Amino acid sequence: MPFTPIHFGFGALGKAVAPRHFSFQAFVVSQVLIDIEPGFGLLTGAAVLHGTTHTLPGALAIAGATLGSFALWQRFASKRYFSLGHGISHLRVGASALIGTMSHIALDSMMHADMPLSRTLGVTLHNLAGAGPEMLCQGAAALAGTVAVFRHGYRTLRRHPPIR
Repeated sequence: MPFTPIHFGFGALGKAVAPRHFSFQAFVVSQVLIDIEPGFGLLTGAAVLHGTTHTLPGALAIAGATLGSFALWQRFASKRYFSLGHGISHLRVGASALIGTMSHIALDSMMHADMPLSRTLGVTLHNLAGAGPEMLCQGAAALAGTVAVFRHGYRTLRRHPPIR
């Protein structure tokens, strides 16, 4: 995928389906952190854009860095009277960041020939996928919007039932 925001569709779907158990902020931070390496590679003209951060150990390290940054932020924010939200647990942040990094490398493996998985297998998975990964992300975003609209409508109807 050419840009990180395309990956946000799956994060939006996670938040729409399990709003109390999924941290969209942690998902987004993990997406941005994992794409710093390819972004730097684009700026410097590197031959391989997707390297260490797009491997399993790299993705786990990025998820851990996301968790660590959120833990530091909560510690700092609690002393300054502002925060990212009430009750963001470390488990929720860690799971959301892990889902973010793992989905990122899975989708990028289908899209980019320079991914470590594609190079290891000797098969460019992007040739097999075509525009499929982008369509999956866009479909996930559309489904997230649909779920959110229905969830909001259901809550509104429960609070304010129609008068008969």
